[in-house]
Amino acid sequence: MKLGKVALITGVTGQDGAYLARLLLDKGYVVHGLKRRSSSFNTGRIEDIYARGMWLMLQQAIPDDYVLATGKTSSVRSFVEWAFAELGVNLQWHGEGIHERGLDAASGRCLVEVDPRYFRPAEVDILLGDPSKARDKLGWKARITARDLVAEMVREDLRIMQTDRVMRDA
Repeated sequence: MKLGKVALITGVTGQDGAYLARLLLDKGYVVHGLKRRSSSFNTGRIEDIYARGMWLMLQQAIPDDYVLATGKTSSVRSFVEWAFAELGVNLQWHGEGIHERGLDAASGRCLVEVDPRYFRPAEVDILLGDPSKARDKLGWKARITARDLVAEMVREDLRIMQTDRVMRDA
């Protein structure tokens, strides 16, 4: 299969939604750069975790250390699947290890593939924060799920790209 143009994801950040959205808006892209699809990470919305959580911390009479986290992990694979689902694309995974690829179930087109050049050997497999102290002492808990966060990121990236297109085509 001829690969065509390439989009790069180097980490799980707000850029991921942008690259995935560009993939679908600009025909022929293949995504490279996922580290290990089985890696898990703790993710949350900045306004939810930090702004509200920090405000609650500042209301305390005695300063203390708190962990603001969702307390749940999400795999990179799930993150990618949720982003594509938000765009109406159902991914089917084929192959294993470095030969694994995510294909569009409708067209069979390769949308995601593993590229060992972007592996991070020192990366830990699970990143998970324990928010129990913040929950117990501050009454704080994350209000948005990882899936909701991905949906919001993709929608915002689509909005930005649509605005960019309108400006570019004007």
